[in-house]
Amino acid sequence: MTRAPAGTSTSKPDWDAALRAAMPSAVVTGVEALRRAGWTTQVPARPGVAVDAAQPVYKTPHFDVSPRPAAWFPRIRAGCTKEAGTLPLLKPAWALAGLLHGANWGDHGVWPDDIDWSVPTPQDGEEWQAACAALGMPPQDLFSLGAPPRAHHAPAGTAPVPDQSTSHQTTSHQTISHQTISQKAPRIARASRTARRASRQPDSNQE
Repeated sequence: MTRAPAGTSTSKPDWDAALRAAMPSAVVTGVEALRRAGWTTQVPARPGVAVDAAQPVYKTPHFDVSPRPAAWFPRIRAGCTKEAGTLPLLKPAWALAGLLHGANWGDHGVWPDDIDWSVPTPQDGEEWQAACAALGMPPQDLFSLGAPPRAHHAPAGTAPVPDQSTSHQTTSHQTISHQTISQKAPRIARASRTARRASRQPDSNQE
């Protein structure tokens, strides 16, 4: 068994603590907040964090750092939760509201079917309403957001209009076909009678 050199720690670096030390305003947001709450199994390439743009902002390969106006932080304060030794974290309903604020499903890589809708509780529904009010979003029911399929790129809470073009085309085609048959029926009948009369007349060329 290989031993680590003396004075070398084998524990993994605590990047949350390092980020908190460098940018104290950092708050975990977006897909990472949803993942940590168990709402999705999506794993972002880099956890998203929001930081106060009025304070020093540093780039790091371990986080997707998004500077936000200083006024944003008081607005989301009620939606933040924090456990000892971790970065402040947006509650999942607030994180989802943040993703959909001024955006559509899919803009940030999350679709309705990426959310495990069995996890949110009625309390989460209340948190969603509070987040919508804080962020200036139209009020809507949290659990109605699972309706839009990803093929339609529908805005949050907007049910896509069913595509009825195929059924209309089929009906139209059937109507045209019936009309065409009805119009041609008399001519078909006359041609049939003419053919029958011609078959009864003797052939003058026969000897």
